[in-house]
Amino acid sequence: MRGAQPRANDRRVAVVAVACVLAVALAVRVYPLLAEPETRRGGIGIFGDSVLYEAIGRSLAEGRGFTVPVSRTTAAGTRVPAGDEPVITRGPVYPGFIALVYRALGALGIDPAADRVWSMNAVRRVQAVIDAVTCLGVFALARALWPRSVLPALVAGLLAAVCPYTIFYTRALLKETVATSLLTWTMVAVTLALRDRRLAFGVAAGLGAGLLALCTPQFLPWAPIAAVVIVRARRGDGRAIATASVMLLVWALAIAPWTVRNARVFDRFIPISTGDLGYSLYLGTFESNTNWTGWNEIPDAIFASPEAKRAVLAERDRFLAATEIGSIRATDSDRVFRRLAFERFAADPIGCVLLGVSRLPRLWFQLYVPMYLEREASGGWFLCYVVLAGWAVGAAGRETRLLMLPVVVLFLYQNAVYLPLHVEPRQAVPVIPSLLALSGIGLARAAAWRGSARGAR
Repeated sequence: MRGAQPRANDRRVAVVAVACVLAVALAVRVYPLLAEPETRRGGIGIFGDSVLYEAIGRSLAEGRGFTVPVSRTTAAGTRVPAGDEPVITRGPVYPGFIALVYRALGALGIDPAADRVWSMNAVRRVQAVIDAVTCLGVFALARALWPRSVLPALVAGLLAAVCPYTIFYTRALLKETVATSLLTWTMVAVTLALRDRRLAFGVAAGLGAGLLALCTPQFLPWAPIAAVVIVRARRGDGRAIATASVMLLVWALAIAPWTVRNARVFDRFIPISTGDLGYSLYLGTFESNTNWTGWNEIPDAIFASPEAKRAVLAERDRFLAATEIGSIRATDSDRVFRRLAFERFAADPIGCVLLGVSRLPRLWFQLYVPMYLEREASGGWFLCYVVLAGWAVGAAGRETRLLMLPVVVLFLYQNAVYLPLHVEPRQAVPVIPSLLALSGIGLARAAAWRGSARGAR
């Protein structure tokens, strides 16, 4: 009984510490949005992709489905409404999130159409809260990886609370904040599924991975990859095989309704969304850390002739016009760019691979290229995170290192996906909190090692 009281006190201290981490996370995210609401471009903000996300969300909230209103030019040169067009170049989760916020505002008697700027900023404030709660996911992930002490998890949660990369995107009407939250909590479930091999964790991991894929297609293969990691890490364990199988089943069931919708609307098999893989591959065959001049600008040096340049630029314009409204027509141009990308790769495969390797640091906020109107945080933060994460993996015992394997594989997977593609740092943001779980463990272990070394002296 005498030992029970200290344990109860420790739990209270931990709860207070977690509450403080959450309070810090909320303060640094919500206060700037309240003090300086976004007003640029009518509340849309600085990112071009925000326009389509917001338009789909508004259509969903107004009951028009996953569409956007389009217009046509008359013979007199004026623009008139032409109806609603189904969208295929975006997954349903983030526009659905915007629609939920708009409908909640409507239920409170606020008309999002009457004050669009305020309503879009309401979406950002909800994102700020979601990202703050994601810090609890980082705490939970670190706790699952290192259950013997709560301190590393608290350190990880605090690192997440002040992480400049995730904070930056709470202000954007982009999928990054929602995708980051989904991936972080999915990684918690994957780690617990690997550790305990319980079917409930397999269900949670499968559902999270399915929603994540419906938010951002780059993570569509993540559930199968995580399932392989679980089975390989627990060789010969029937419970691990069952848990991984359940995860895959739930993942497939989560995605299936949207795949059916795409088949019915577009009469073709499209698991989630499509439309820009070929274009991104094409950009990846020549885009370097020094030749960036602007969005959708293509250097003259890569064209074999003026005729080739005119043909590619015309296809680019058709592609951009289709992607602006998320039209299925984007896939036609995308196939053209995919063929061009394969031709360029076949002509110089080693050069394309080396170019991709040289460009990968940009994914992790290194070799800064000024793509956006606002500069993102220094890449020095990531270097600190990855060094601390490496310390955590290196200092861990065999079983703990095994539990850390999904995070390590996730990091490697992200690099492999973007090796041949156009690269922006924001594409790596969803992975950062999972890395921070390792960084918190590494920092706590490094501090403990330094303290023990001093004591020995």
